[in-house]
Amino acid sequence: MIVLMPPASSRSALPSALDPSPSEARLSESWLSESRRSGLWLPKSWPPEGVALLSGESFPTDVSHLWIADLALRDMPVLVIDCAIRLDVFRLVDEALRRDVNPDVLLAAILVQRVFTPYHILEAIARAEKERRPLTVLLAPMKQFFDGDVGEEEGLFLLRRMVARLRSTASPFLIVEREHYSHPSFKAIFPELEALAASVWRVTGRSSSRVTSDIMRPRLKQTEKDAAFDRRALWDAPSPPTHGSLRR
Repeated sequence: MIVLMPPASSRSALPSALDPSPSEARLSESWLSESRRSGLWLPKSWPPEGVALLSGESFPTDVSHLWIADLALRDMPVLVIDCAIRLDVFRLVDEALRRDVNPDVLLAAILVQRVFTPYHILEAIARAEKERRPLTVLLAPMKQFFDGDVGEEEGLFLLRRMVARLRSTASPFLIVEREHYSHPSFKAIFPELEALAASVWRVTGRSSSRVTSDIMRPRLKQTEKDAAFDRRALWDAPSPPTHGSLRR
């Protein structure tokens, strides 16, 4: 099961995700527990203000494709800056067909820019901000900074430039990034990405056949733990759920 939940360091301050309230139990029975759920509904407050982060030990890219499809089908233009050839167009087409939607309608709302160096990534972020895109999705941006052709000091310097740019932006960005890299610069930068994000989703689990979600807003104080775990209307469901397997 894929579960979107707060990072482990924050769980002790939050209600247990394994002990749902009655309303959550009803929600789970209605669709979250269905093994052939095809789509993932987004929180109502979407797109995010500033930067949001979707990460985890497994499948954050899988979930991001569902989110991109959901947004495109809501007539929201989406720019995907694909930093490591992670965007799977066939998966988006498959998702459109599962929802009985013409794939051309879905793909027409998605603009893809593939970038292959840290400098290209920085330029693409600056351009997206200048053009005031409704939402820009950064797919796996950190990988290129760890490339063997990029020196460690140079890569870390450029990563800090990227973080500074995202920290100051007023444009909506969704960063999709795994939470583990062996490169030494990762441990220095990833906490900064988490800290600057207004909303953080963490994906855990080993199967892409089911999706559930909880949301954390990391800027709330620890004393506000009852509010930090938003168990109210997390999902905006404009239409009944569709069904189908989520294939890798």
